[in-house]
Amino acid sequence: MDKLKELDVELSDINAKFPTVNMGGCGFSALAIGQELKKRNIKFKYVLVSDKSVFDNTREAFNAFKKLPKDVINETRQVNDNGFTVCHIMVYYKGLVIDATGISSWENSRWNSDWRIISCVIEEDTLKKWLSSENGWNVTFNRDDVPSLKRKVANVFKKVYRDKF
Repeated sequence: MDKLKELDVELSDINAKFPTVNMGGCGFSALAIGQELKKRNIKFKYVLVSDKSVFDNTREAFNAFKKLPKDVINETRQVNDNGFTVCHIMVYYKGLVIDATGISSWENSRWNSDWRIISCVIEEDTLKKWLSSENGWNVTFNRDDVPSLKRKVANVFKKVYRDKF
């Protein structure tokens, strides 16, 4: 089986084990997936998703995000309070979006109908800063589950890539 197809199947188990992961835990999921990809020298980007009602097109959203001052970008609540709504964070790889629900093209993803993918990169250090604060995140996801989530993601990648990381 193709590794991406196998990874897609295995990632869906994460969503089953952590049903609230996309209700405040998407950043942790994206970070864990990104770190596993990085270990395997697979190039990817962390991407942001925003509500379509906020931005009519990705260029408008991209420009709005780029205009935010660096100190604002460093904290999700400040980003949200400045008119930019971060609704979801995912990994982008070769035209595919990856999160705890699996892998799909943007067009076929569950996020495409109401939201816009933001065509800008959020750096890993910025994502880590965002995750270090509970401000601006949906409180439904239990942050006590983060270590278990990271282990589950690591085990999925070990199984699919059959490696020793």
